[in-house]
Amino acid sequence: MDSLYTWSWAIGFHGDTVVSESWAGFSYNSNDSLIQRRNPASRHNYSYGADTVYLLSEILDTNNEWKLFSRNTTAYEDGKIISILTEQYENSAFENSALHTYFYENPNLDTLYLLQHWKNGAWVNFYKKEKIFDANGNNTEEAEYYADSNGAFDYNRGRLFEYDTAGHLIQEIRINSSINGEYFTSRTNWVYGNDDLLDTLRRCNYSFSNNGICNNVAMATYDYLGQDTIIENGFIWDNGEWRYYGKELTFSGQEMYSNRPDSVIFYSYWADSLLHVPTIRRYLEYEDLGNDAIYFKEERYNYFVATDEWLLTRLTEEWYHIKTIVNVDKIADFQKRVSIFPNPCAVGQSLTISSDLTNNERFEVLVFDMQGRLVSKNILTNQPSFQAPTQEGGYTILIRREGRLIGIAKQIIIE
Repeated sequence: MDSLYTWSWAIGFHGDTVVSESWAGFSYNSNDSLIQRRNPASRHNYSYGADTVYLLSEILDTNNEWKLFSRNTTAYEDGKIISILTEQYENSAFENSALHTYFYENPNLDTLYLLQHWKNGAWVNFYKKEKIFDANGNNTEEAEYYADSNGAFDYNRGRLFEYDTAGHLIQEIRINSSINGEYFTSRTNWVYGNDDLLDTLRRCNYSFSNNGICNNVAMATYDYLGQDTIIENGFIWDNGEWRYYGKELTFSGQEMYSNRPDSVIFYSYWADSLLHVPTIRRYLEYEDLGNDAIYFKEERYNYFVATDEWLLTRLTEEWYHIKTIVNVDKIADFQKRVSIFPNPCAVGQSLTISSDLTNNERFEVLVFDMQGRLVSKNILTNQPSFQAPTQEGGYTILIRREGRLIGIAKQIIIE
């Protein structure tokens, strides 16, 4: 991203109009690594060492001068964050403030996160999160703790997860603690159809403190119109039955530059007149500006019954440049680790990545055409397949994990 602008307005508590705006600009080095993010009153400078990223933050004071504010040092190991040290700039020197430490059972499973604060010349425990995973790498339990005045960790809240045989998350239960012990607070269930698409989402809240009773709160059901439109039907629990209140239509985009949709429209259901009335509209649009520059715009409109008009309530604009493609000749060792088949393949055919790198992880697959333009971006989670481009030709496919390039391949598409 090169720059962004956001504008919004709303009606305040006293009927007045509240308008807010924000800006940000970004600069990169020749390797397309971020070196600065700028806002009107702050700026953040990045530099890089071996498996280390340094972030130096500054703020604009009342004299319109830039003053050092903080420094973050993020350390990596095998592409995973292992620590983040935060230092505050005080008394003309950097002083320790917070230390975030991450622990892994293996390279894929982040089992423990620890937050410590600097106090009286020593690191003092403040917060930790523990995770438990099953044999398939699915997160089955999370527990969060805060340290008491003696430094001992007390359980605060947590979550339990269940999955089906296909690896879909099908249940989440939230847990809180009190002086009387732990108790369930809410449950969310996901139901999938035979096509592996989400069919129903249902939420309920447990009665305090009886874990056996979960009272219905909200439900959503999903319909799919071909590959282009998703309909989410919303319900709330009212007087012992589900009451339908509206639907949201999401029209999928071309996925040329991202997986964001083209538009989203929400319809409120007026039961008295049996009508669906559009109340919120969101439009998302990409434009190729040439010279590897991309412009993105998202507009949100709200319908105001009192004046019978649609008004723009939020605008987001973003400008991007397409990252430089790494020279294939310089990373031949990647090709030994990643292959894509079939190759050649037909337009729109399902492609499968063959690699020991793609097990139980989240990956980005970026497809570029021969001119270096980004054709599609796919997010793969625990599955190695994605759809080939819809036009014949030669393509370069990059595979990234957590923003780092881990594989590259050439692909031929034929009619």
